[in-house]
Amino acid sequence: MTIEQVDRFSFGGKITQIIEMAREAVKRVIAELNDPKEQGGYFCLVVKNENPTALPTLILGIGNVPAERGQKYLELAQEKARRLAEHPDHWSSWQSRNPDEGKWGGAVNAGAYIFSFSGLPELADEAAMLLTALSLGFLLEERAAAFAQYSGNELFYKMMATPD
Repeated sequence: MTIEQVDRFSFGGKITQIIEMAREAVKRVIAELNDPKEQGGYFCLVVKNENPTALPTLILGIGNVPAERGQKYLELAQEKARRLAEHPDHWSSWQSRNPDEGKWGGAVNAGAYIFSFSGLPELADEAAMLLTALSLGFLLEERAAAFAQYSGNELFYKMMATPD
């Protein structure tokens, strides 16, 4: 079976749509950053109701991931999602962020899903995931703005004010 067939059968086509929106959001953030060193990372998706252990449902490289940082970004994307799942009352990994322990923001709780990204600057990771959740209708704009306010994510606000 292809991923599209599994998606249609098990998830009603949602996974394919999530992948497309995550790719678009990350590409948009990369373009906004306009930094040749910041060109990609790893997206981690957890479907919470199908997966109480918070193991990733999907991990996907988006953009160009430098080989020397790929493993780190892969691990961080999963760690952010896992940590957010371990705190069911949290809506963002920013709430359990602890730089001294290597715990960063960049994952958001989007209803039945957790979206996580690592590979860009921390606030850019979060902005991409907020844009993904918004574009899919899993977060309302007011709720996404509250997430961004908590983390002080000016990049997200700038991107919301700038049309695609």
